[in-house]
Amino acid sequence: MQCLKYICTLFLIVGLSTPSVAQLVCVLGDYTATLPMSDSVMVTAYNTTFPALPSGSNIRWDLSSILDSNVVFDRYSVPNDTFRYADSSRVQPFGALSFPLKYNISAIRSGFYECGFDNNRVAYSLASRTGSTTDSIIIDSGRTYYSAPNKKIPLPLSYTTGWKSGYSSDQKFHITIPSLSITNAPGAIRSIYAISDTVSGWGMIRIPKADGGASEWWDVLQVRHKTIKTDSFYLNGSPMPGSLLTLLGLRQGITDTSYSQMYYRWGEWNPLVSIKFADSAYRQPVQCSTVVSRLMFAAIDEVRKPVFYTQIYPNPIVENQITILTNAPDGLYTAAAYSWEGKQILLGKIAFKSHTTTIPLPLDLPAGSYYLALQGNKFSLNGIKFTKINNE
Repeated sequence: MQCLKYICTLFLIVGLSTPSVAQLVCVLGDYTATLPMSDSVMVTAYNTTFPALPSGSNIRWDLSSILDSNVVFDRYSVPNDTFRYADSSRVQPFGALSFPLKYNISAIRSGFYECGFDNNRVAYSLASRTGSTTDSIIIDSGRTYYSAPNKKIPLPLSYTTGWKSGYSSDQKFHITIPSLSITNAPGAIRSIYAISDTVSGWGMIRIPKADGGASEWWDVLQVRHKTIKTDSFYLNGSPMPGSLLTLLGLRQGITDTSYSQMYYRWGEWNPLVSIKFADSAYRQPVQCSTVVSRLMFAAIDEVRKPVFYTQIYPNPIVENQITILTNAPDGLYTAAAYSWEGKQILLGKIAFKSHTTTIPLPLDLPAGSYYLALQGNKFSLNGIKFTKINNE
């Protein structure tokens, strides 16, 4: 399996006297040694006053006033020999008992997929529930594969893109309760997931800085995420007895539906901001997790987006050619032009010299709105809207 990265092209709608508006569109490029994720320090805020969080085009989401609840946690990205990406977090299958998991992510041509998880052996005493210090539960170590991959991000990705995933997984454990004649009995938590995602908006977002104040504005895609999870519990290959479920504070076939809204920056498959909602209309936010700091991999450069500016002159155009001015490095680029409806009208190699170039357009190009995307060797340049008008 060839691992590839995705890059995000900024399609800029530029006017002579108006601020530029940017829409992120995630496309596929050649994979490099730099991973599109880094270790992160994040903070979670509860019961804060949330601003409006609408969906739609060209929205500005200002979360800089979100109050920090001092719930800090780390996310670790840990590549290994099988999966190029991993994301560590914690789960709570037995009430207050939690343990860390490392979710394994693969990249293929159609996107980033979560294939399963790894976990280490963790032992817990059940004395607080059973009253006996001899009672325990052990979460088995090992690698668990999903019945089908969970699509985290499809590629290409843009506004209104929607996708779904459905899979199941079994988390193995062993339990000992001598008073019930249970000694190191094998069990499993079978979780069934139904997940749906939609890119519901695009625009810019800012969040609180770790040292106070507001961050800069970041171009993001807004994704609405819904998860329906059903848990069933097994012991010795059969459904767990009701008496034991009650003792452990569990219920067979319990279903939980959760709603969240994520905001993704360029080059990252984990969100800059994740907000949980209490309702299916995404109108009652209750929890917000934001990145406080991106940490760097050892010996691997941090992922950064090059900041380049491009301009088409003149705009609108009358003749069948466009001149592009840019501050990007000179050299060869792949140019692709599209109509506003998505029909490709141009594809080929161009060369910048002294930060400018002129591109001929089809002679029969009708009047209308178009946009241009430029792909360099290691990065993408901004795409720009241009308009063709009739020569009257």
